[in-house]
Amino acid sequence: MNALGDPERLRCLSCGAQRLKCDGSHPACGRCQQERRACSYDWTVPGVFSLFPSGANLNDKISLHIGAYHANEGGFGRVYRTQTTTGELVAVKVFFENRWVYGRALELSVREAWTWQHLDHPNIIPFLGIADYMTVCPGALPQLCLVSPWMEAGNVMEYIALHPVANRLPFLLDVVNGVEYLHTFPSGPIIHGDLKGNNILVDTGGKRPVARICDFGLAQVLESTMKDGLSTTSTAFGGNARWMAPERLDPKRYGLGQLESKSTKSDVFEMMRTFLQILTGKPPFFDTSDLAAAVAAMQGLFPEYPSAYCHGLDNDRVNLMRQAWSTSREERPSLTDIRRDLEQSWFLDDFLDLPSPFLNLEPILERWISFSRVAHEKARLRPTLVIWPHTLRMLYNLWPASALHDIGIKAIRLPIRYGAWETGELKEVLAGTPSLSRLEIHASSDSGLLSLNSYHIIPVFQFARRFTPNLATLVVKGIPMSIGRLSAWSLRNLEIEIGPDVHLSSPWRFADWCEVLDNSPALERLVIEDMGEIEETWRETYSALAGGRRISTVLRGRRTKLITPPALRVLRLKTGTLYMAVTFMTLLSATDLSDMSLWIPRNGEIVSTRDSGCHVLQVVANYWPKLAVLRLLGETDALHRYSNGLLKPFSCLEVLEWNDADWLEIMLSNGFIDQVQPVPKLKTLRLRGGHPFRTRYGVEVAHLNDSVLNLIRKRASAGFPLQRVLIDQDHVDEIITMCPALLSARVELGWFKPCDSLEGFKEDLEPEWGLFSEEKRLIWPGYTQAS
Repeated sequence: MNALGDPERLRCLSCGAQRLKCDGSHPACGRCQQERRACSYDWTVPGVFSLFPSGANLNDKISLHIGAYHANEGGFGRVYRTQTTTGELVAVKVFFENRWVYGRALELSVREAWTWQHLDHPNIIPFLGIADYMTVCPGALPQLCLVSPWMEAGNVMEYIALHPVANRLPFLLDVVNGVEYLHTFPSGPIIHGDLKGNNILVDTGGKRPVARICDFGLAQVLESTMKDGLSTTSTAFGGNARWMAPERLDPKRYGLGQLESKSTKSDVFEMMRTFLQILTGKPPFFDTSDLAAAVAAMQGLFPEYPSAYCHGLDNDRVNLMRQAWSTSREERPSLTDIRRDLEQSWFLDDFLDLPSPFLNLEPILERWISFSRVAHEKARLRPTLVIWPHTLRMLYNLWPASALHDIGIKAIRLPIRYGAWETGELKEVLAGTPSLSRLEIHASSDSGLLSLNSYHIIPVFQFARRFTPNLATLVVKGIPMSIGRLSAWSLRNLEIEIGPDVHLSSPWRFADWCEVLDNSPALERLVIEDMGEIEETWRETYSALAGGRRISTVLRGRRTKLITPPALRVLRLKTGTLYMAVTFMTLLSATDLSDMSLWIPRNGEIVSTRDSGCHVLQVVANYWPKLAVLRLLGETDALHRYSNGLLKPFSCLEVLEWNDADWLEIMLSNGFIDQVQPVPKLKTLRLRGGHPFRTRYGVEVAHLNDSVLNLIRKRASAGFPLQRVLIDQDHVDEIITMCPALLSARVELGWFKPCDSLEGFKEDLEPEWGLFSEEKRLIWPGYTQAS
């Protein structure tokens, strides 16, 4: 009899450590005979030392009695810092301090020590050996201790707290390398099970700080001991829900067992949670309690992102994180995908986004220049390079004039942050990047939208037209600018945001827009957010446009014809007033739009001097009756007065998207269900979140749920069936809870990524979308496979 209990349940010590099948309590089991190893059933702390090489026994080389101190407590035990007899600093981890450790916990800790001793990778903390706690700390009870090198810099979160300007992306790539090594280990995948910032240490002993993973595979030790009622020194497990994959938090909900819930895909989920923590410096769900974070994680909600810009956390990487946080394991990206994303920005990261213009960047830049040829050959450049202007200017002093052009920088995002920006600085930047095809200039997140009171007007369009002949995409957000006189150029995509603090006069803005649109014949996608005020004396002019008067009449001598960029197909329009919205629509009314997105301000009605009143949708229908995609966003307060005919003119409509429960009620009231002929081609409904589906105007949740099902069924019976319903990827559970009828409807059900800016477009002008897997559907109450 030993610590494992009944002799019939005895397992060979060697097989148990190696996780191999043992024949049972025999003098020599078959597995050990094959490996010419003697079986051992001595499941005690002294007995396990026979499994390891003699050099792994560190009992006589370390002491926790003299010269050691308690360093910290992690997720799986207490860590002591001490010196070996040769003077080497080591970390000694104690799992179950001052407790009798019976067989199950000992077996699991032995397994991890056995696995660890066979690992050898620069991004894995090295294994030095084992010790008996009772031997190295007189007065303690016997148990297994694991010994590794002491990392003076601490974990990665402690390191970046002391070095806030340190480049964090190399740490992420280190973690990917380490996790990939574990997942592809020759004897079988090793699942970490507790990836988070505290379990990634920083080794500063080489040419650059290197991230090394620790505590891999130890989750099973803690979970098993908790299940068996054994206390540990851990105090952190309750917070792990911030990182854990949902199938690990509630395996039964996903039809999994406790062991099955841990997989390489759950490690990917938790690794990307850790990446968010490293890039932002804050844990996931940083503004909530542990309990609230656990509830949010189980509901599949995404952590909040800081409002301030974080280097390395661009839209591409955020989207990859959200994919990794899918509740469906099959939808999560591979480590190869994640590595590719990181490597695309690897060589440019050493000098990007540094906050101070007074840092000595020359050594960094010179080192990066040595890599530039490799970067060019492997095309390892992100789609958008975020770089501060002062940093880019320093490149000009170190490189030949053609250097930036030679490595083919295609896209740059320039944050305006340090006060007024001289126009010569923009000219210098653009003159040095003639191969540029995408340019973004925006007010950085900590400066807000810039106003004319404190910043110069920047001639963005003139400089872009002059110095970047290949420019295809231009994004300008929150920057006071002037348009001036332009000549025709080949711009294909344009996004402009004018904030309420940019006090340009209405005629000035109107004339500038005319200049841009007149000289952009290749324009295909246009995103406009103009929240600027309209002068009171100018309102009559904008109101007249709703009555159909020609621009030449409104602005005498300014234009004689409507502006018609012939290639324009997509328009996203958000304005502070309907007057401005109708102005833009009138400017573009002769185009052949196929995709229209319209933000409805709180008052959706336009009062015209020529008409008693009309609705903005009537203007859209008059100008573009052949729209294939229509997005209706914003407020709906004024729509109830118009109960008939709002959608009737859109006979070619194939996709309808909205973000308010009242839109459905409007469709009910105007015959959208009972008279489906007005929109016979409609195949896809997209339900947006953000402006929550909520109860207003007496619309009950149950009524809303019935309305959705009624809409789908009646269109099907009338011979105009819907093909699919897509739900905003950030609000799936919320909308499914509100409309569970979707689970039983005979339509394809899936998700989509709302695209309100140029970031959301693909080449075919479609947003990203996909159908829910069967595994995803099964987690919702009320869904059955027969539905």
